[in-house]
Amino acid sequence: MIGCPGEWGGRAVSVMEQVIFAEEHARSGAPGRIGHLGVELVGPTMLAYGTQEQK
Repeated sequence: MIGCPGEWGGRAVSVMEQVIFAEEHARSGAPGRIGHLGVELVGPTMLAYGTQEQK
């Protein structure tokens, strides 16, 4: 998850940069990402509601 804070393995990029990444990924014709549901749904939920240990 590129928008995730760096201390939790992300790149801490802005929402605009995340949109650009998604657009360029789609435009490139690259295969879909494996586990994207976890990254797009579970990751943000854990950041918002998870304990420090879970994060």
